Amino acid sequence: MEGQKAKNIIKLNLADSYSDEKTLLAIQSNLEDYRLAFFINTNLHLQLCKEKKDISLNNKQIESRFGHYLYEDEDNYLTWRLIDNHSTSSEKKAETTSTNDLFSQMEENIELTSFLIPELKRFDYLLVIEETDDFFDTENLITHIENIPQVSAVYLADWENLKQEHIERLYF
Repeated sequence: MEGQKAKNIIKLNLADSYSDEKTLLAIQSNLEDYRLAFFINTNLHLQLCKEKKDISLNNKQIESRFGHYLYEDEDNYLTWRLIDNHSTSSEKKAETTSTNDLFSQMEENIELTSFLIPELKRFDYLLVIEETDDFFDTENLITHIENIPQVSAVYLADWENLKQEHIERLYF
């Protein structure tokens, strides 16, 4: 034992530190993102604005882009982000048959859907509120969002149920 050095390995779980300061709501709605942002702004007195750059995710040679809106509430020291949870892209796939006729070379359009947080794929949008504390009224927030007519569900996501690599996608 004398020749061996003891190694202390500390493993950090980002979900623990992330959940202490951020609240994640998953929203199910058939509204377009700009309409949902408008209704959230109206109901919660926010000023969510569309960011110029989408969140990009490259997966299996397919680039997915997720729109997002941002509001920095300087009075309450909160940062609000409304993010699309799904991205649809189309890919053309050429198909060749063995016969040499009119239809021997056909192109097929394939639609692919990617999710920013796959564990929450049944939800269309994510609302991330940064710098929340124990006094942040999550229940009141959920009630206000549920009052938007085209919102069918709001879910307070548990960081512990998300994969680490997916949590990291929400770091800005």
